[in-house]
Amino acid sequence: MKRSDVLAFTAIVLGAFAAGVVWAPAFSDVSKIKDFLEVTSYIATILACGVAASALSSWKHQFRFTERFSRLSALKDAATDLHLYRGYLLAIRKACDILLRGEPVDLSIAEDIEQRRLKLLDTFAAYRKAWTSAVAFLTAAEEADFPGLPDTFINLYIQRPDQIYSAASGGVNSGCQNEYLEVVSASNSEAKDLYTRTVSTLDALLSEKV
Repeated sequence: MKRSDVLAFTAIVLGAFAAGVVWAPAFSDVSKIKDFLEVTSYIATILACGVAASALSSWKHQFRFTERFSRLSALKDAATDLHLYRGYLLAIRKACDILLRGEPVDLSIAEDIEQRRLKLLDTFAAYRKAWTSAVAFLTAAEEADFPGLPDTFINLYIQRPDQIYSAASGGVNSGCQNEYLEVVSASNSEAKDLYTRTVSTLDALLSEKV
């Protein structure tokens, strides 16, 4: 039973109890009609308070649900651009593949990587802003279980490109690409999985009725 229903039920019970205790003597003596009217007014006030409390509780619940849905929708919209992180890694891999073939990297490829990096930073900023707005409407458990925290993406953005470049450099020097291929494969799978889990988690939260 909802809290609002409990409040309404309690008000009705109190009103009924007062009616049973007070109305009987009121009807047995006509001179007590004034008292009867005062009791009736008192009971009506109690019932009105109960109805008002129930309505307020219902309004608060509806307001929070509406705000939660709005904030999570905005977060979902911001999260859809997080696929750019994986695109950034793939652009880096493209350049490293060229280096491992012993060929020079064209300037346009380097410029593409930089443009992707700047666009990704804008995406991260928008996502963090949406997260800050939405997190207040998550429970502690929902926040703890959420896979795509802004800091998670930022940390990967800092670490994974350096690891790819380092593995590629090692491959150029040693002539063996095994470590490089393992790093780029793991980074690509990680990026794909994190994006998928983040978006699917937001879809699940948006579908819940709270």
